[in-house]
Amino acid sequence: MTTDAGELVWHGPSANLSSSYNYQNFRKAQLNNKPVLTYWYGYSLATFGHGYGSVAVLDETYKTIANVCVPNTVLQIYSGVQGVDSGCYHDQHESYLTNQGTIITSAYNTTQADLTSIGGPKNGWILDGIFHEINITTNEVLFTWRSSDHLTQIPFTASHQVFNGTTNAAAVPWDYFHINSVQPLDDGYLVNSRHLFTTYKVSKNGSIEWIINGGNNNTIPGTLTQDANVYFSWQHFPRVVASTNTTLTLDYFNNDNAAYAGAVNSTSGLELLVDLEAKHVSLTKTFINNGDKIYANSQGEPDHAVNRDAYTNSLL
Repeated sequence: MTTDAGELVWHGPSANLSSSYNYQNFRKAQLNNKPVLTYWYGYSLATFGHGYGSVAVLDETYKTIANVCVPNTVLQIYSGVQGVDSGCYHDQHESYLTNQGTIITSAYNTTQADLTSIGGPKNGWILDGIFHEINITTNEVLFTWRSSDHLTQIPFTASHQVFNGTTNAAAVPWDYFHINSVQPLDDGYLVNSRHLFTTYKVSKNGSIEWIINGGNNNTIPGTLTQDANVYFSWQHFPRVVASTNTTLTLDYFNNDNAAYAGAVNSTSGLELLVDLEAKHVSLTKTFINNGDKIYANSQGEPDHAVNRDAYTNSLL
C-alpha cells in the first residue's frame, strides 16, 4: 500500500506467514465504528476456483487485531488430493464484516451426494456451498447455511456447470453451486451462486424466501417473476445498494462469460430493482462501454459507491 505520492505505507502480509500461502480479497471495512483492513490468506485451488484459509483483520496502524479461523468444519481437497490440512477452512471469495461485530465467510465442503438426476453416480461427490457468520473476537460460529440442505429449490439439474461424470471420488467433486458472495440483510442474507446463475434471499432460519434467476428459469419454487431483459450468468458480487420498505436495488457484476461456454459475451454491470410486494424483478440500468468491451471469464466486482447516473452506458 502506498500514498498518492507513491511512498510505501504498508507492505504486508507479515513475513512470518507461510510463503506457500496465497493472499487475496484485500478490503477496507468498519469494525466497532473504526476503519479496518481485511485480507484472506491460505491455499488456493486453481482447478476449482476456491481455497481454504483464514481472514486477517488489521487496525489503523496495520496491526493484526484478529485472525478469523474456523477449524475442522469441512472435508477439503487440495490439488486434487483429499485431506491436505490448511488448519482453517474459510474460502477466499467472501469476508463481509457486519455492524454486529461478526464476519460472514464462504466455505466449500466435499460432500457425498446422489447425482443420478444428472446421469451421475448414486454415491457421487459435490462441492457444497456454505457460509458461516462468526464472532470475530471468539471465532464462535453463530450461523451456518449449506446449499445441499435445499435441493428442492437448488436442484442439481439447474446447474450450468459442466458435469463430466467423474465425480465418483472425493478428489474430483462437482462444483455445482459455487458460492461467491454473501451479504447480510436486516432480515437475512443475500447469497449468490455463480454456477446456477442465481441469487437467493435466505432468512434468519436458513430457509430460502425468494430467488432471482439470471437465466429466466422460473420453474423453481420461490423464483420471482422478471422482465424478459433481466439476464445474467457466471455473475459475481450482487449487493443491495438501496432499499425501501417494499423494494431493493441490487448491483451485479455480470460476467456473462465462461471459457468452456464460448467466452464470446461481453461483461457488464447491472442494476436491478426488486419489488418485494409484486415479487418482480426489473432491469433499471446496464453499464457497458461499447468502445472498449470487457470479457471477464471470472471474478470482478462493481463499484457500488459510484454515481451511476453519471456513468450510464459505462462499465463500473
